[in-house]
Amino acid sequence: MARGFKRQGAEYVATLDKAEARLVANLAADVLEMLDSRVQEQELPDDASVGLAGHAGSAHAEIDTGAAAPADEDAADSSAAEPAGEDRWWEALGLSNADLMPGASGGERRRARPEDPALARLLPDLIAASDATEGEAERLRALTEPVVVEGKREALAEAVRLLTAHPLKVPADSAPRFASALNDIRLVLAERLGIETAEDAERIHGAEDSEDEMDRYLALLYGFVSWLQESLMTALLKRR
Repeated sequence: MARGFKRQGAEYVATLDKAEARLVANLAADVLEMLDSRVQEQELPDDASVGLAGHAGSAHAEIDTGAAAPADEDAADSSAAEPAGEDRWWEALGLSNADLMPGASGGERRRARPEDPALARLLPDLIAASDATEGEAERLRALTEPVVVEGKREALAEAVRLLTAHPLKVPADSAPRFASALNDIRLVLAERLGIETAEDAERIHGAEDSEDEMDRYLALLYGFVSWLQESLMTALLKRR
């Protein structure tokens, strides 16, 4: 029988049988594959991506070509006028000033919302369509999505590795990332099940006894992952 997370020394430990652990690991791997496909989809010559490893992608590649910096007076004035301190909002997002530069084609960096509803739920717009100016959501996504995707991929890959151990042991410093990975799995399952509200969640809870085999299977998966995440969050909160 599965047992939820408990703090043991410097680790959070849960007991899952091998089939349960393998099932959650496979779900994490599936979500990781979805994010990998998003990265591959965006890796185009004129793409807005800023890379996945410390923003070492296209934006920095343009800088590292060895081209001499412009020496004209306008360029110097532009550099001197660069905002500092709290006005450098991009630094709070883990970006550099170079990430704001146009793409290789000279156009604005833009990235469209994912077509897959589940992937769009993992990577929502940062600004509501009703509040955004023309192209604003796409520009913000181009700046921030690579960072978000990188973090999610790392957390999911780590979760897959941790789930190979029996019992499941999550180091304390990895616990927030593991909880985040479980939440991403829940988000994908919720989208596939059509869960948008608390009432929908109750409906799905009832579907665990459904005669429809697929509905019953997905509902059981959603319930199990939700329980596992809740047990970890409860254990984390007890330490505060």
